[in-house]
Amino acid sequence: MPSACIFWTMSIAMLAEIMRRVSSSSSSPSNRSCSHVGTVAPQVDAACEGGWTADKLLEVGERIWNLERQFNLAAGFTGKDDNLPKRLLKDAAKTGPAKGLVNGLDKMLPEYYQVRGWTTEGVPTNETLSRLGV
Repeated sequence: MPSACIFWTMSIAMLAEIMRRVSSSSSSPSNRSCSHVGTVAPQVDAACEGGWTADKLLEVGERIWNLERQFNLAAGFTGKDDNLPKRLLKDAAKTGPAKGLVNGLDKMLPEYYQVRGWTTEGVPTNETLSRLGV
């Protein structure tokens, strides 16, 4: 497979996995209902070899996120590093749909970890890594 195909396929896989998680009404990692992925998968398959399906793109994207997380953990980063600038944690939004609201990272991060299949400390669980073959 040409290197450009590999790059774009992995980028699309990561984006597809994000879209599925954002658009899904369920936080279950097995929910594969994101229609955008079903639209993109045939295009990727036509351009690149590998039998690309929506499920395969989603799984590759999820594997990439977990491999990146493991790399960062091995480099010494922890869940404490999953933070935003103090200004975004303290100051209310001045415009837009969140006007007057302060970021709720303390509530969102535990849910994000759970949806990803990570521990409360932000470490991928053995079950998640096993399921993904990582």
